Amino acid sequence: MGRNITKKNYNQLREAQHKAYFSGIHRARVEAVHIDKGTVEVRMDGLPSIREVTIPLLGLSLPYQKDKDDKTYMTSSSWGRYIPQEGDMLLVGFNSNGEAYALGYHAVFYQGMKYLDDQRVDKGGIGWGESSGRSLKPGDWDFKSSRGCSFYMGYDAKLGSGPHSIALNKTQGDVTLTSGLVQTKYGEASTARKGDARRFLLPTDSAETYIFSIIPGNSPKKAQESYDVVKYGSLVGAPIELSRIHHGEVVDETTFTAMVPAINTSLKPLVLLVGTGVRMLHSVKNPSGMVDSYISAIDDLGNYGVSAISATGFQWMTPAATWQIDNLNTIQTSTATYSLTSPAITLTGTASITLTGPAITVTGSTSIVMTAPTISALGTVTLGATGGLPLVKATPQLLAAWSTYFTAAAAAWNAVVALLPAVAPAAAAATALASLLASSATTTTTAM
Repeated sequence: MGRNITKKNYNQLREAQHKAYFSGIHRARVEAVHIDKGTVEVRMDGLPSIREVTIPLLGLSLPYQKDKDDKTYMTSSSWGRYIPQEGDMLLVGFNSNGEAYALGYHAVFYQGMKYLDDQRVDKGGIGWGESSGRSLKPGDWDFKSSRGCSFYMGYDAKLGSGPHSIALNKTQGDVTLTSGLVQTKYGEASTARKGDARRFLLPTDSAETYIFSIIPGNSPKKAQESYDVVKYGSLVGAPIELSRIHHGEVVDETTFTAMVPAINTSLKPLVLLVGTGVRMLHSVKNPSGMVDSYISAIDDLGNYGVSAISATGFQWMTPAATWQIDNLNTIQTSTATYSLTSPAITLTGTASITLTGPAITVTGSTSIVMTAPTISALGTVTLGATGGLPLVKATPQLLAAWSTYFTAAAAAWNAVVALLPAVAPAAAAATALASLLASSATTTTTAM
């Protein structure tokens, strides 16, 4: 006799199929994404049905509320999440009740990513592999978003967003920040910027507008600048500026165009700044933050100007000399030699000119002109071209000696006037000069 064979009925086969299906892990393709709910609709491979499952997360932590007064539990939450795109492949499994869960992601086209990367090698790849300048080793991490942001951690680290990136180069021992505009905001309201110049043109603007260069041949390039503006916050109104340092193609903060010295309010009095642009500007504001108490600038021709509308003086000092300017006086002092050399020298004083020093030399190959009601010199003074005659200090003693000399000369001339009438004018002149010198010798003026 043969062995009896028992055939499974339809229900038994269906039950076995269900057990196999619900006991396995299946590939599923994302058909729709519901970000607010944190779910995706997926279609199982080979099946027409669609199920809604929770988005698989790298991690999500929400600490419990310790008591009713605990307000920190929400801000202590942490997470790592990726939002799937339509067409992504997930791995889906079931619990004992037949409920579907997304267990993770499945890559069906991993090797094809290298092919896509190689296809765009002339444009720098797609950020995947060697065609994009990226090499992964076991243990490395690599992330990229659909909107162009990336985070790579290999031997070095790089955080990128489009053309902007921060690279931490362990190999070269440096950090490289790459961007069209690098901006640092610090303190209460201070800003440092390097790169493309741009500003808010109106208080209501939601985005800044680029400032374009006015350098001949540069149009339509963006103006390039580097500046650091220090401000402190104000409880009412805009922040108050203290000072700024600005280099490059300096922007006029009133007109929001490249600065031109001749039309800028602060630079207009500096008439020697005749260039068409400004390449360096330093300024210090008054307490209101609106007026430049001090401003210095260099134009595109290299001309340099300084204005300090409320200053009381400037001073430059070296170990052996000083140059001091205040609102009433300009004083130049040297412990050694002070020299002034030029083809033509003109010194003009509306009140007086005083030269003081152990040795003062003024050399002019063409002329030397000194104009003043009183010209005084203390020390040995030489005026003229090289080899010129020195001036003698006109002290009372020197004038008295000259007076004695001309008195004697006058007496001698007067003695022979009767015999030689022609010497009478000389005798009269000697007498007058002797009297004048005697009068001058009684004063303390040291006229040259």
